[in-house]
Amino acid sequence: MSRIPIRGLADILLAKTTQRHSRDQEGSSSKKRKIKEELVDDREFLAGFSDDESDYNVSPDLHADLASDDLTENLIGLQTDQAEVVDDNETTLLDLHDLRLLEQFQDPEEEDIIPTVPVDTIDEDDIETVISATVGYQPSFTAAPSTAVFDTVAGPSHVTAEATAAIQPPADFDDSTPVPNPRAAPTSDFEVALGLWCQEAGISRAQWTGLREILNMLSDDAVKKLPKALDTLKLHAVGQLPLLELRQTPIKLNIAKLPASRRKIIMSRALAAGQVATAPDNLFFFNPIYLFQAILSSTIRERMHIGMAHFVDEPAELWHSTAWASSIRYSSGEFPRLPEGQVVFPSDIVLYQCNEAICRCHTDADKNHIGRILSFGRDYRSQREHRGPIGSVVVEVQKIVPFIDLMDTRRDLLLMIIKLDPLPENKELVILEDDISMVLESALTPYTFNFDIFLDYAFESSVKLRDDKSHIQGQLFIRRIFRGDNIRPLNQSRAIRGQIEIAEYGRQYLVDKFSKSSNIISIPLLAFLDGFGLFRNMYRTIMGFYLLLAPLRSSDRNKRQNVFPLTLGPHGSNFTEVTDALRGRITQLERGIDMLITGKQFTVCVSVMAYIGDMPQQQTNSGFRSVAAESTCRMCLVETAQRGLLDFDIEARGRYHYEVIRQRASIRSRPNKIQRKITADKLGMEAEDPALMKLSPALDLVLSRPPDPFHSELNGITKLTHLLWNGDLLTKKAAAEY
Repeated sequence: MSRIPIRGLADILLAKTTQRHSRDQEGSSSKKRKIKEELVDDREFLAGFSDDESDYNVSPDLHADLASDDLTENLIGLQTDQAEVVDDNETTLLDLHDLRLLEQFQDPEEEDIIPTVPVDTIDEDDIETVISATVGYQPSFTAAPSTAVFDTVAGPSHVTAEATAAIQPPADFDDSTPVPNPRAAPTSDFEVALGLWCQEAGISRAQWTGLREILNMLSDDAVKKLPKALDTLKLHAVGQLPLLELRQTPIKLNIAKLPASRRKIIMSRALAAGQVATAPDNLFFFNPIYLFQAILSSTIRERMHIGMAHFVDEPAELWHSTAWASSIRYSSGEFPRLPEGQVVFPSDIVLYQCNEAICRCHTDADKNHIGRILSFGRDYRSQREHRGPIGSVVVEVQKIVPFIDLMDTRRDLLLMIIKLDPLPENKELVILEDDISMVLESALTPYTFNFDIFLDYAFESSVKLRDDKSHIQGQLFIRRIFRGDNIRPLNQSRAIRGQIEIAEYGRQYLVDKFSKSSNIISIPLLAFLDGFGLFRNMYRTIMGFYLLLAPLRSSDRNKRQNVFPLTLGPHGSNFTEVTDALRGRITQLERGIDMLITGKQFTVCVSVMAYIGDMPQQQTNSGFRSVAAESTCRMCLVETAQRGLLDFDIEARGRYHYEVIRQRASIRSRPNKIQRKITADKLGMEAEDPALMKLSPALDLVLSRPPDPFHSELNGITKLTHLLWNGDLLTKKAAAEY
């Protein structure tokens, strides 16, 4: 419940209600007595919020007027749970009933104006305008915020000052401030329990009156202090519940998207002041750090999968996916290790023994294969290539061979290889894209030249950058990948999540943060972003930002109560500003943060696994032009005229993370905005980097923004096929049976 400072609003309300009821001066004495009793009970309710009534600066004139029958008659239309009127510089408390009454006179498009006109000069028509402007005034909260979180072990607990200080983001990342939550003053445990029971059982006001009379037969003081009104009891009970911290930060709205009347007022004010017209507003969002502290302290944690990915026969959950298995941050500190105890990460190059018993790698250590780790997890498949038991820690290894060896083993490729430009070199290695083995962690040994192998993503790239580097003389390097009968440049390979994470955070940081403790909890997320219209009769887009817990089973994850709204960007806000407001705390969670969970210290890593949304939103999330533009597919380089080609090679002409990164760097290197736009248009991209690159910098720009089949395929060709099947292909009898 908010305290809303309103100057002169009380006199305006009284004047309005006096005019409204001037035709009906004959009120029954019973109605008057009822209003008096409710007003007296309201004073009891207000006293429950503070032991000191002087905190509210109640006008003494109002208390004197409460005994007046005329005033009581005029307040019939204003039966409030909290009726408190103050002078110009004091505070008025309004409940939901008051706000609904005021909404009758409020114009949603009017600018926020504080009325300064004397009440006696306002006529019937002007009152509505002044009230409308007054209600739009920004609330000013004075009560202390609550930082309580749920604790399933020891009941509700509050975040300590030490814990709060440990999880605050750097000041340069975040300029938001907490939004205070006014709370009811502490009451007895008996009243809180009884209020929650009434709330849950759906007790009516009449039933509460009877129940209270029965309880008053007891001599207990706690019973006699129960409030008369059921709503007051419920508010007292709900006021004791712990609340998540809500924060606010200033943002600027796009004036062109605001309603015409408000835009006109803003422009006229700016013109009169000789200033640039701006439309400041506040973005409200839940503190994501406290949100996940509360989630992990609740029973939700018991239903979450925490740990390595699982390899199973029939993948159904997100921890069965390659996205989970190829990440360093999702495994909650569990990693495969070399015989010496050293952890290995996805994208590391190692030596390994294959699963072929007759291979020479089992008898001669010098014949071990070279491979790149793609993913790791626990193997629960019924048919396993290795000899380990079910649940063994295994790694997926992609084979790497010297280019010379490939020429020796594949004589049929000689004609194609000699046509390569440039020709393969002695120190050149090549990745065999399809040669993947699932081996036990005990089959791995370190590769001496692991960090000395140069990965050349600039080779045959579509753009050239000033800081492009090449391998030095005598250094091992990889610049090509091989698959079937096709040799492609390395920049046309799918990025490994672990490789992107190492490039963003550094290998040593990931080793120190995630591999040296057992108290690590990882929570991958699905983030759903969507713009939606809030009103039925007007277009006012609100940007919703929702989080879904990937460690929950799909049946549990998709329940409404397990979808957590983080913020709603107001209409006219800039998507980049909204994400920038969230960036400080979300990036801190993405890197890993120390947090108290049920009294125990944990390192918690909360990171986005993928962003989901409909087709237009996913184009924005990826930084590509709208689907109506030329060459805007975020998955391949198909142009508008080629979209009907069924044999279009989406592999050779696909979009890949490292190539998109290079293209974005090329756009940024252009000297001015016009040239940046021209370059971006040729590539089917927006000239500015997508806002989500800053929010989640360690994600694949292509694969982490998956398509939306329910809005595109299922509502497109699938729907047409179904209509054709039902309308033209089937007989009436067959269609009815279908």
